Amino acid sequence: MTPSSPPKSIKELNAMAKVHTDDCIPIDIYISSADLMLKQARIYYREENQEQAYLYFMKYINLILNELGHRPEFDYMNNQALIKASDWLCALDAVELLRPAIEAVHESYHIYQNESIINEDDFKKSTAHSKQSQQLQKPRLRLEEEFHFNTKPLNNDHQGQSNQR
Repeated sequence: MTPSSPPKSIKELNAMAKVHTDDCIPIDIYISSADLMLKQARIYYREENQEQAYLYFMKYINLILNELGHRPEFDYMNNQALIKASDWLCALDAVELLRPAIEAVHESYHIYQNESIINEDDFKKSTAHSKQSQQLQKPRLRLEEEFHFNTKPLNNDHQGQSNQR
C-alpha cells in the first residue's frame, strides 16, 4: 500500500496474483521464477509489507500448484528436488496468517473513510495494534520453527540476531 492508495482487499490481491504459463517455456524456468517469487515474498513479510507479501506468496502458490501442476509434462516426482513441499506449505501458512490482517486493515480503512472522521495518521495508529497482535500469533512461530523462516522485521535491532542463526 502506498501512502496515496487505499489498502487492497483480498479479492483485489487474488486477482493481481493470477499467473499464466506458456507451454513453450520449459518448466525449469518457471520453477526458478517461483523461487524468486518466494524469496521476494519473504522479504516483504519481514518488512511487514503485508499486501506485497500476500501478493507474492499467492503468485508462488498459483504458479506451482495451479499452473504448473496442470501442465501435461509436469511430473511432481521428477520436479520434487526443485519444488520443496516445505516451501509451498510455508507459503500456504503465510497466506492464511496474512489474510485476516489484510482484511482487518481493508475493512478499518473503509469504515473510517465512510465516516470521514479519520486522516491517514489516525488510520496508521489504529492499525498499529492490529500489526502488533498479528506478530504474536502461533502461525508466525510455526513459520519460524518448522521452516526456519525468519519472520522478524528488518531493522537495526534485529540484524545482529538474524546473523547468529
